[in-house]
Formats: sequence, structure tokens, C-alpha cells
Amino acid sequence: MGTKKINCKNKNVLVIGDTHLPFIHPDAHIWLKAIKEKYLTIPKRKHKTDFVVTHIGDEIDYHNLSFHTSDVDLPFSASSELEEALDWLHMKDGLHELFPQTFVCDSNHGSLYYRKAKHHGIPKHVLRPYHEVLKTKRWQWNEDYLLSTNRGNVYLTHGRTKIDRLVQSVHCSAVQGHYHGLHSVQFWKTPNSVYNIFGAQTGCLIDIVTDSLA
Repeated sequence: MGTKKINCKNKNVLVIGDTHLPFIHPDAHIWLKAIKEKYLTIPKRKHKTDFVVTHIGDEIDYHNLSFHTSDVDLPFSASSELEEALDWLHMKDGLHELFPQTFVCDSNHGSLYYRKAKHHGIPKHVLRPYHEVLKTKRWQWNEDYLLSTNRGNVYLTHGRTKIDRLVQSVHCSAVQGHYHGLHSVQFWKTPNSVYNIFGAQTGCLIDIVTDSLA
């Protein structure tokens, strides 16, 4: 898959943090809808795409597919957990209805569908395409993204290292998720940069009751 480049000049960009469906906070959709209405909706230009929506990854938790020990007190099998996640994903004002076209970062939880199959010797080409599993026709997954913006490039990835080290390694602004206990925005000014370079470490949208599961 590799790095996908997206032209985001003159557009607003939303980066959605880890959602880990179905363990998402019950008010997350209300919050995301409010953000969309405030920052992504331009009434006079309804027919022009003036924004880009990205998801930092771990869109689904797949707790029961994990290679780690599962929580025996959870009321889910692998199948029922996915069904519950799909209910959240496709609920009214849910993620798919709010953001029918989304660029998603490959992630450790999101890739469990494929990694578990590979572990048991199932060839990738016999599996259903992931967007069919989630019923998200216009969502696409890539390893990472390089956004071209009015203030320089911005690199998006699920999570690789500390945010300051990530910025240093990619030589531009960067956004990542994965590290649930961390959330910050840092700025740097370099002699060769016209604008400040930033590093944004997203938080997550998980209910605090289930955050320890991820």
C-alpha cells in the first residue's frame, strides 16, 4: 500500500482519533457531528468538497481476535463484537453516515482481520475486501498519508514513536494516534521552514470504562 499523497490545499482536514468500535465513548458521535457542522460545512458551497476526512486507525477493536489474552468478562464473541461494532459504525449520525468518504491509516487493531488469518495460514486473496466487511464502500486504507497543505506537508500515521522523534524522522509536520495516554500538540521553528512545524499526538475516543482493553 505505501504512502498515499492527498492534495489538501484550501481544504479543512479532520483527523479522527482511535475509535476502537464498539468500545467508543457514547458521546463521541455527538462531538464529531458538532465538529463537522462547525468546521467542515460550508452552506454556500454544498456541491464542492472543501474538506478531507482521515481516521488515524484502530477503527475497530477486534478484542476477541487479539493475539493477547481476552477479557473473559466481556459479553462478546468475535462475531458478536464485530456485529456490535458495525451497529455503532452505521447507526444514525454514526461514523459512516457522518463521513462516508474517509482515508484510514493501517493500524495494529484494524489489521487484526488480516494478521489473524495469516497466522492460521489463510491466504489474503481468499478473504473479503475489508471495506466489504465493514460496509464502507468509500473508505480506503493505506499505510500512511502525506497531506499537501497551504502550510506545508503533514504526515499521518497510526503510531510509530514519540511525536517529536516522528517529526524529526519525516522532516515535516506530523499527526499520529495509537498512544492513548498521550495527547499533545508541539511546535518547532526551523531555519528552512516558512511556517511552524507541528507534531500532534491525538487522544482516543474510547469510553474510559473500556480503555484498558485497547
